[in-house]
This record gives sequence, C-alpha cells and structure tokens, in this order.
Amino acid sequence: MARERVSYRNPLISALLFAFLYLVVTNIFYWVFNDKSYFQDFHYFEWMEYVLGTIVMFVLVFVVEFLRNLMGRKRGHDT
Repeated sequence: MARERVSYRNPLISALLFAFLYLVVTNIFYWVFNDKSYFQDFHYFEWMEYVLGTIVMFVLVFVVEFLRNLMGRKRGHDT
C-alpha cells in the first residue's frame, strides 16, 4: 500500500503569488473608491503604503509556508 504523501509547497512561489494578488486587489479597491490607480500619480507616493504592505505580505506568507513545510516533514518522518 502506498504511503500518504505530505503536500509541500514552494514557499517562494506561494509568497510571490499572495503578494501579487494583494497588490492587484488593493489596486482594484483603490480604483473603485478613488477612480484612479494608486500608481497613476507616481510622484505623489500614494502607492508607497500598498507596496510596503505587499512586501510585508510576501515575508509573512514566506515564513508561514516555510514553517508549514518544516512541520509537515517532521510529522511525516515520525510515522
């Protein structure tokens, strides 16, 4: 009988995907409420808080996925 395979995600790919989705979603909602993209007036730095939020989202998802993979490997070896 085959062993049950533990699912491993690449933390970098997951972090990039979630960060990109966060950037797109925040830009869409900014456009809905302000009728413009936050990159439209680039020199006013309205986009800075969203880009910093995207960077934080990238780091947090990377850490969560890394820990998830690490805990999954430890649990898989214990059985």
